[in-house]
Amino acid sequence: RNFIKSTLGNAAIVVTNPGIETMNTCFVDVSDIVVIHETTYQHYKTTHWPDWTFDYPASKFWHVVTECAANDMKDALALGRKRNAGLMFVTSRSTLEYHLGPPSYLPDELA
Repeated sequence: RNFIKSTLGNAAIVVTNPGIETMNTCFVDVSDIVVIHETTYQHYKTTHWPDWTFDYPASKFWHVVTECAANDMKDALALGRKRNAGLMFVTSRSTLEYHLGPPSYLPDELA
């Protein structure tokens, strides 16, 4: 993070996505934002959440929730708020293809 900021300036935002459920603080200190959770809605609902995440501002954490039906989207967002997620991406797409386009219910997310 320090190298990126010194090279690109303090306005640069360093985002890490370790590709695993991050259950320790190792990525938090080297990033502005960490994708701390990237999984299906079914798994997201039942995942144990570590208490240490509440020692940091919500702006440090980004959750990606996939395979979430439109009628569950607001519940997923509410759960993310309870889990200290400052950023959320909730989609109907699968975990392997969520990056290929917006969820089918994008208009509801924008409302």
